[in-house]
Amino acid sequence: MAKICMRYGQRVQNSVFECSVSPSDYLILKHDLAAVMDESQDSLRYYNLGAKYSSKIEYRGRQRHMPVDGVMML
Repeated sequence: MAKICMRYGQRVQNSVFECSVSPSDYLILKHDLAAVMDESQDSLRYYNLGAKYSSKIEYRGRQRHMPVDGVMML
């Protein structure tokens, strides 16, 4: 699953990825992840942060810039 997520965004922790995708890529990403996940071992969470999420993000430490134009998935 990590390889799929890395195509759409960046790793922020071992099993946490921050992705910015268009609405159509979001559907493809969810489909691709569901196809490879083992539901007895893996879990996925998708967070819709809304249109004004960028003003709600706080950073501490080293910031990694990620331009966001579409759907954000963590």
